[in-house]
Amino acid sequence: MHNIIPIKPKIIYYEGEEGMKDLYMDTLNCSKAGDVIYAYTGMSKFYDVFPKDFADYYIAERVKRKIRVQVIAPKTPAAVDWLKTAPQTLREIKLIDDPRFTFKADTEIYGNKVALISYKENFMGVIIESKEICDMQKSAFELMWGGL
Repeated sequence: MHNIIPIKPKIIYYEGEEGMKDLYMDTLNCSKAGDVIYAYTGMSKFYDVFPKDFADYYIAERVKRKIRVQVIAPKTPAAVDWLKTAPQTLREIKLIDDPRFTFKADTEIYGNKVALISYKENFMGVIIESKEICDMQKSAFELMWGGL
């Protein structure tokens, strides 16, 4: 079945801490100054699964490259901290304060790519490179963003 379609989305799988770093660096390397990365993320116990030194480096590098981010996250202590530093980190964040709408994974939408990320069990992520899928995910994000 996978050989029927002549044009396929490119899919890359990542795992472990080094894979996580590579995946997140792809969000920067495929973006340019003025671009926006759209993300919805769980933010629960964020630094338990995301090394703080890499998170600090990543955020500083994103700011240096002038890449903005819009984030939708459940209202957790980490998300509230992010809200406090939003202007200086080129971040807009909207918090969900409803237990029916919590999520533990992460989705990053950028360029023509969508990254789906699970922090459970030593990190696993997939990047799908497809304009059609990316456009659909951006539309879904904008629908959520507008509703908050």
